[in-house]
Amino acid sequence: MLEKNNKNGFTLIEMLLVLMISSITIQLSITPMHQLISKISEKEMIEQIKADIYLAQTIAITSKKRTEIIFKEDEFQVIIDGNVHYTETYPPSMKIVQVEKFQFLPESGHINRFTTVFLNGGAQNYKWIFQIGKGRFRVEET
Repeated sequence: MLEKNNKNGFTLIEMLLVLMISSITIQLSITPMHQLISKISEKEMIEQIKADIYLAQTIAITSKKRTEIIFKEDEFQVIIDGNVHYTETYPPSMKIVQVEKFQFLPESGHINRFTTVFLNGGAQNYKWIFQIGKGRFRVEET
């Protein structure tokens, strides 16, 4: 008796075609993901620096201590009474255009000067506008 050969499997060509389509689909979805992660990390850093500035101003008012904020090339620092309180390192895609230093006056929390700080990101550029008086600021995307 002869046994009949059962051909229910896939050919090599079919397997390679499916593998190629799968790898192209995965590659196309990973490439935009990298840009999205970079943009999210920049947004997260902007929000963190905002919170740090508000905290520095609050510390100046409540503890009546001289509080400074410094935008350095690769990091943001908060200094209280001459001691570095904390440091935030920018993501690799973000760079400050010019180093800037501000002080929040004890008791009132007013900022000592007004200026605009430019922060260049890979996905977006940001402009920090500090206004004279109450220490208010805003962030604009440019």
